[in-house]
Amino acid sequence: MSRLCASKSEQDRTHNLLLQVILTLSVCIAAAFMVSPAAAQFTPFMNKESEKKIGAQQHPLILQEFGGAYKNNQIASYADQIMNTIVKNSPVEQSEITFTVLNSPVVNAMALPGGYIYVTRGILALANSEAEVAGVLAHELGHVVERHSAERFSKQQIAGIGSILGAILTQSEAVGQILGAGSQLYLLNNSRQDEYEADAVGTDYLTAAGYDPYSMSSFLGNLERQQKLHATVQGVGYDPHQVQYLSTHPNTLKRVQRAEQKAASTGIARGSRPDKSAAYLNAIQGLLYGDDPEQGYVRGTTFSHPELRFTFTAPSGFNLTNNPNYVLAVGPNGTQVKFDFDAPRTGNDMGAYIRGWGKDANLQNLQAFKIRGMNAASAITRINTRNGTGDLRLVALAFSPKYVARFQILTNPNRTDAVADDLEKMVGSFRSISASEAGKLKPLRVQLVRVRRNDTIDGLANRMAYSNFRKERFMTLNGLDQGDQLKSGDLVKIVRE
Repeated sequence: MSRLCASKSEQDRTHNLLLQVILTLSVCIAAAFMVSPAAAQFTPFMNKESEKKIGAQQHPLILQEFGGAYKNNQIASYADQIMNTIVKNSPVEQSEITFTVLNSPVVNAMALPGGYIYVTRGILALANSEAEVAGVLAHELGHVVERHSAERFSKQQIAGIGSILGAILTQSEAVGQILGAGSQLYLLNNSRQDEYEADAVGTDYLTAAGYDPYSMSSFLGNLERQQKLHATVQGVGYDPHQVQYLSTHPNTLKRVQRAEQKAASTGIARGSRPDKSAAYLNAIQGLLYGDDPEQGYVRGTTFSHPELRFTFTAPSGFNLTNNPNYVLAVGPNGTQVKFDFDAPRTGNDMGAYIRGWGKDANLQNLQAFKIRGMNAASAITRINTRNGTGDLRLVALAFSPKYVARFQILTNPNRTDAVADDLEKMVGSFRSISASEAGKLKPLRVQLVRVRRNDTIDGLANRMAYSNFRKERFMTLNGLDQGDQLKSGDLVKIVRE
């Protein structure tokens, strides 16, 4: 969650509804998708000048949505060198490509029309060699060369990213205003054929650049492990044969299989080319992992923001996701909580604020109270969601002269009373933190460890800065499967403060 308050975000959404991008990797962690009508008409054959114009217009909005460019010059420059190597071995001129490493922990890579290519630092953390990163970038370049973005724009196959709360709600104006439904970003839906084609031509560029062609499938294997880990942490079942988000995309397992076949067709033996893993791992030593200090930190079920200086704790069993403009907490039985900030349009009168916030909803049981000396108010309304009827409780706290802290709590009506105490404790846990407390909050970073003779996976995993699923996180981070063994002298990644 960044410094931006919700009102600024909502204004940006209004001004930028035409933002459209193409998602080119098969995962976007913690994003929910909903079908959205096309916002504009495009000709069937978009020319390159139009593509450049669209890319240039939307580039600043991509930066805004994904935390801006990552400000570690050493790591960004290293990734840029890999990109340049791939471009030199493709039909594209370097002047046609604008490449950015995004300051986001989400495992994602994408390409906009006009040659704008992005990878997140989440991608860099998941990769285990220079060759694997080259595979990701070659795939993205494949989309650019084949002009898949222009094709998708023309066909208007658009899906919007919304908050999970927004995604499950009906598109009523009242609820949309309350939840800020909609988004700055619109993702163009790549077809299965586009994904396979980008993998195939990307493997050609990868091979021509001197990399192991099997590194494409190697990274896709990492992606498969990441998807499985995400399902495990969220407590949901995982089926590798299912598509993870948009139904027209191939599942990762099929992409791995086809990428393996394409690599085999090159005639280059697996592992016959250096993957530059040691050089890569040393290059990303200290890479920021997870939340950026400017967006606050999730630690277990607690969210803390060292710069805005506040904290709150969700009930046990909730999973927290930190987004640029809000924090989402998802609990059992469909309970979901969205936290964000807004401007104090009614001063310290939170009752008036609630009435204005939910002015188009049928608000009930409006109450004013105090939390740790802060004026607060809440009200509830019954809404229809795609999963049936839900209770939506709005809570506002006068946090400071600049900010109103807001909780939007969605519960199943059959569970509203049962979970009321826990959710009341969560709201009641919201408090300011001192400068001393804030100073103790440190970001997580990738650290390297050289494996010693007696080191085990379990032992190294226990050094990870997590309270749960340490072994699963360690194995995913290092591309390890069940039965794999560590070798003395190898470098492995752990995550520590």
